Amino acid sequence: MAFRVSLEKFRCPCVPPSVYKRISSQQKFIILLAGMAVGIFGVAAAVVFFVFPLLQKEADDILTMKSEIALMKARSSEIRRVEGLLRESDADLKRVNHVVIDAENPLAFFESLYAIASSSGVIIDLKLVRATPSAVVGTPHFGIEVFIAVDGTGNEVYAFLTLLELLQFQTEIQTLSITGGVTKKDPFRISMNVTALSN
Repeated sequence: MAFRVSLEKFRCPCVPPSVYKRISSQQKFIILLAGMAVGIFGVAAAVVFFVFPLLQKEADDILTMKSEIALMKARSSEIRRVEGLLRESDADLKRVNHVVIDAENPLAFFESLYAIASSSGVIIDLKLVRATPSAVVGTPHFGIEVFIAVDGTGNEVYAFLTLLELLQFQTEIQTLSITGGVTKKDPFRISMNVTALSN
């Protein structure tokens, strides 16, 4: 049994029927193959010129997104690192603020001096010599100078100096003079100029 395909069904609509009848079966087959080849070439051209660029664009977009995600992860880890540094800096700043006097309001410093004078039993006289704010805002410097005069026994004066040294504020004694104490009843008098770290 021979298998025959009627090429009449695959007749090209652009060819008139009278011309189509004059073409041999072999020519019809060649025309059909050429038409299929042109169709396949057209589909391949559409894939190459339209679909492939779309796929390439999507692939490029995916790569761009992946690189952006990696960059965001790197930024996120950098932000976490900086947040940790800021927490450490904040803790350090709080520690520094306990040793630095506010040049605009040195009341806490004076209260501390009066408290250690009271604890040691001496009589204290305080005078603010100068209070200059820092030239660079927030930068500590020795901008507060105080004249301190203390009267008391040898033990009381020693206790005062020891407590002054243990004071939470950063201080430096610039000048110091000790008078009195010639007899047991004669009190000692200490006069000193003290500078303190301020902002």
